[in-house]
Amino acid sequence: MIIYLFFNSYNLIINSNDKLKSVGVVKKILVYDNQNAYYELLKNSIIEGCEFISASAVDFEFADSECDMVLFFLHDEIELLDFVKLFNENIPFVLGVANEETAKDIVTEGNIQFLNLNNLKDELLADIKILLDTVQPKKKEPRF
Repeated sequence: MIIYLFFNSYNLIINSNDKLKSVGVVKKILVYDNQNAYYELLKNSIIEGCEFISASAVDFEFADSECDMVLFFLHDEIELLDFVKLFNENIPFVLGVANEETAKDIVTEGNIQFLNLNNLKDELLADIKILLDTVQPKKKEPRF
């Protein structure tokens, strides 16, 4: 019998001999999406090595200490206030926008990348996978 556990940022397997085996580090990706459609798409897609966490389920301070990347899907300009609250120059940010004019108005800093939400689903997932491949997970030792 094999039991799968998520322990800190390590995906661990306990087998019938009670031996602990690390099978890789999991990247924690915070997803800000007030409509939850993109969050559900990512959560239900098969992207290995990533755990997607809804921003509505955690405090913004969680991103500072626990997350390896933030995917922020901007639906209207009022959400820019949350973007300012959530932004941290030490965490890679991906800002998904459908309105090119909004993207032009935002001054980009070194760790912000844009994602075109006008792409089709398959193109969007492919773009996200490319961005996720550039992220290095935070190294955390499991605590026993």
